[in-house]
Amino acid sequence: MSARSQRRHQENRLVFAVFLLYFLMAESTRNCPQSNMTFQYVDRCPGTRKEWMDAALRKNCSGIKQNCAESENFQHHCVINSLMNANIEVCAPTWFCIGFCAEYNLQGERIQDNFNAPCRTFSNPCPPRYLSSEAYLYQGCYRLVETQKKESLLHNKRTYDVASNDKETVITVSVLCHIAVLLSALAVVFYKRKHEKRSKPPKIDNEEIKDDERMIAETHNI
Repeated sequence: MSARSQRRHQENRLVFAVFLLYFLMAESTRNCPQSNMTFQYVDRCPGTRKEWMDAALRKNCSGIKQNCAESENFQHHCVINSLMNANIEVCAPTWFCIGFCAEYNLQGERIQDNFNAPCRTFSNPCPPRYLSSEAYLYQGCYRLVETQKKESLLHNKRTYDVASNDKETVITVSVLCHIAVLLSALAVVFYKRKHEKRSKPPKIDNEEIKDDERMIAETHNI
């Protein structure tokens, strides 16, 4: 490698390091504690521009005191959560997503890309770059939540059915064990009684003894 190529390679590495450092610093300062004060779970998100505007008017993000972003960039969002099993309505600084569904991260206190939910393959795909406050345009992200909920309900039902069957099995086995113990106890009692009858000497009648004594006395008198 020539000296010129080496110098260019070093310059590229330096530019990349500076860019990475800038990106990490930007990410570390993107949290917005005031956003966490506004988030709430909702059953569904807006599906049209009018519904989004009505929700934004009700949420009134512009009236919230915050120092995270310019007032016009602190907007109403309705996005999925990190686990993709719930929809979240929140006031937060806008973010440009890069081909993934927008999510609100509670720990990070910010809107960001959900890298487990690419949205460019949807029937109504999202563009390579879009504003997070416009997430309602890409309804496929919300359908991911519905799918997760259905799978969770199915899993819980299967778990409940298995637990119920196990409980019934335990009850059945317990009843059978009690019956077996009872039958064993009865068998032991009957056996002891029968054995006692066999080993007990025959009972001699007192009247028969007296008759025998009388007959012996009469014999001696003769």
